[in-house]
Amino acid sequence: MPGKDEKKANSNTNKLSEITVSRKDNEVFVPTMVVLHKNNTKELTVDTEIMRNFNKEFATWSFASIDSSEVYSGEEYTEKLSENNNVELVFPNELPFGLFSKFFGKLANVYKNETFQRITISLDNPTIIHFYNDREQKIYSGELENADKKKMSELLNGSDKNYTAVALQKLGSKYVYLPTEEVKLPQYAYMVETQPNSFFIYRLFDDTSEVKESTAEAGYEQFNDNISRMKVRQSTNILSYYRNRTTTNKFDLVDMLKSSFYELQKYENWPGAVHYFNYNNQKQQAIYRRYIEGYPIFSNTTQNSTNEDDMGATYITVAENGLSQLQVPLIVAQTPLSDKEDEKQLVKGTDILASLNQVGIENEQIEGLEIGYCWTNSKESSRVVDLEPSWYACINGVWLNAESLISQKGGTTDGL
Repeated sequence: MPGKDEKKANSNTNKLSEITVSRKDNEVFVPTMVVLHKNNTKELTVDTEIMRNFNKEFATWSFASIDSSEVYSGEEYTEKLSENNNVELVFPNELPFGLFSKFFGKLANVYKNETFQRITISLDNPTIIHFYNDREQKIYSGELENADKKKMSELLNGSDKNYTAVALQKLGSKYVYLPTEEVKLPQYAYMVETQPNSFFIYRLFDDTSEVKESTAEAGYEQFNDNISRMKVRQSTNILSYYRNRTTTNKFDLVDMLKSSFYELQKYENWPGAVHYFNYNNQKQQAIYRRYIEGYPIFSNTTQNSTNEDDMGATYITVAENGLSQLQVPLIVAQTPLSDKEDEKQLVKGTDILASLNQVGIENEQIEGLEIGYCWTNSKESSRVVDLEPSWYACINGVWLNAESLISQKGGTTDGL
């Protein structure tokens, strides 16, 4: 679904059934938030113009090398992350240095599969740069060779200064920024299109003449040959594909992400922004999520929901000899219905966290907490989808609508 600022960049994707949306790696593996640490305050933005300009600049940066790394205690790590006069680029999740090796003059092999999820640059001296790994509370130090203090200032102030005051909060093994005031965001409605099964059958199966359709599992359209299976859940139009690939070699994280990105370009037809969102090490699975106006899209989930219900993401598993598993929503948004644009006010971060705590969900259980857009099929038409801003909490690897979760656990949602 293209947001207002994304339509121009995707004007060539009108016939989505026939054309795969072209994406570049420096549009997918990018930070999705900027946090300004100045005057002893923290302000965050996901403004699409600021992020686009920062990511264009990020793609031109050149680092000499990783000079050093150090593990800190929780308190020390928080203090380092809160240092004043810094600009911080926040990625949705950890990424390996090796994925950005072209930015380094020399990247030692020992760092290739080491990971980070945030970068800080000093506003006083932009050559000083640090990479942060929340899970290990580890900080890597380096030097930005082509730093430009004036350019940095222009990037931070180039839009309407659409920043929100935030506070740092530790949840599980992650550190997140939560707004300290209520947040008001627009609601959207879009006309949607469902991608035809044939588009995927021709791309997923080696020989389509061998493909057989089956109705063995109720609620699904199924297609298989002797070595692979594709099925589409009729209630959600989410496609899942499985092919058993035997291989003796295991991809490292860098090669896995590069290969999964190649597959993403073949099967994800979302016309707006798509960003790398997470990696499931146990399943060797890369997750890419759809975004609208800087915010991730999630399903209208309940406490019993699983990732098989996820209308906002593509899940990809690759082996050395090709695609092994795929899950992708077939529904994509096309035309915005401008008369449907209303606003919704969301509570501040401490309030939603307190409500989760009150129904027995402790901070250590929460793997992520952020605002996203809830994808809901319109009651008015099967060709319309409503997108409503909502708080989401990640529990046991599944992003759940926080308000629904609190309600189902017997908590009050008044004011949420």
